[in-house]
Amino acid sequence: EDIPIVRSTEDFEYWHPASDGLGNLYFSSVTESGQIEIFVLDANGKKSQVTQTPRPFKSWAPAPDIWGNVYFASNQSNGKTEIYVIDSNGNKSRVTTTSGDAESWSPAPDGLGNVYFVSNQDGNLDIYVIDSNGIKHQVTNSSGDVHNWIPAPDGRGNVYFVSDQDGNSDIYVIDSDGVRHQVTNSPLGVDNWSPIPDRFGNLYFTSDRNGFVQIFWMNSDGEIEIVNGIPANSWLKESSGSPSTPDTFK
Repeated sequence: EDIPIVRSTEDFEYWHPASDGLGNLYFSSVTESGQIEIFVLDANGKKSQVTQTPRPFKSWAPAPDIWGNVYFASNQSNGKTEIYVIDSNGNKSRVTTTSGDAESWSPAPDGLGNVYFVSNQDGNLDIYVIDSNGIKHQVTNSSGDVHNWIPAPDGRGNVYFVSDQDGNSDIYVIDSDGVRHQVTNSPLGVDNWSPIPDRFGNLYFTSDRNGFVQIFWMNSDGEIEIVNGIPANSWLKESSGSPSTPDTFK
């Protein structure tokens, strides 16, 4: 029997679980007063509230790094969604200031001091990064929307993502030189999503290429196999850049 880590009731839900690798589990939840805030469950099972968002605004999608910083999305800037961070001392600061009516959300630190996020500031959903020097760079410039994106944990600066620019949902990677490579190339009607790379160069992902949803893995040589021992119609948790859109929480 599966035992839930955090018990939910009909009135209280939990979203966006994210671990810092040190035994702490961060997540978004509704408070008794109806606020959406970020909480942490420590290694001893103690739950604490991380954010104190001014009403009526909300905070969600926590993304902790190994140094004790917690990045998250919030619409506390007069209803406009931006990325914020609470550092290891509990100090909050704003990370992004997106121009016009555009918004930024779904932060993902890569452990090297860079913070990736998604924004609609150029009209489409694209990936951006604020590097360790605080400089913002556009990572993708896609003709379609980008989603299900995640920085690889190998420290090489590769970012995997899903795009529908060719009519299907296929997986791509942008390397540290900014060069885009197509990882999957499926026939029309076949979709691939939720890429999760490991630090050894392997990539796990979900696909319906066999007519139903299954989990696959691709090794560093590009060979694809089904992950054995997992029932059909199973899929991976959405990647770092697979957040609910800002409108979900407004």
